[in-house]
Amino acid sequence: MSALGTTVCCFWRLYFSTGKRILIKGNIHGVRMVIGAGKIKFQLYGINSLKEKRSIVKSIISRIGNKFNISIAETDYNDSYLLAEIGFALVGNDSRVVNSKVDKVLNSVEEIGLAQIADFQIEIIHL
Repeated sequence: MSALGTTVCCFWRLYFSTGKRILIKGNIHGVRMVIGAGKIKFQLYGINSLKEKRSIVKSIISRIGNKFNISIAETDYNDSYLLAEIGFALVGNDSRVVNSKVDKVLNSVEEIGLAQIADFQIEIIHL
């Protein structure tokens, strides 16, 4: 077992045996977790029903989710057939890789061309 595995196991044992919460800040042995998260707001044109909207959003979600193996879901405007919003998240240990993958997700959504991107927000979190 690696030193990291041993350290983490010791922290968990301490947590369960004492019942106290342990907050670990910073890197343990240089390991870092990077989270990439984003929201993409779409403007939909020529849609006359929620059923049409759902088929477009479902198509975007399945294509992006399968292509990049990320967590993705419709997050807002569920009752509007003119707007849609999807949220996505991914986790890695290298900020360059996570940042690149987030950019590729945005580019792929734009290339699909099923809906026009009205706005997007992206956040890279280092833990």
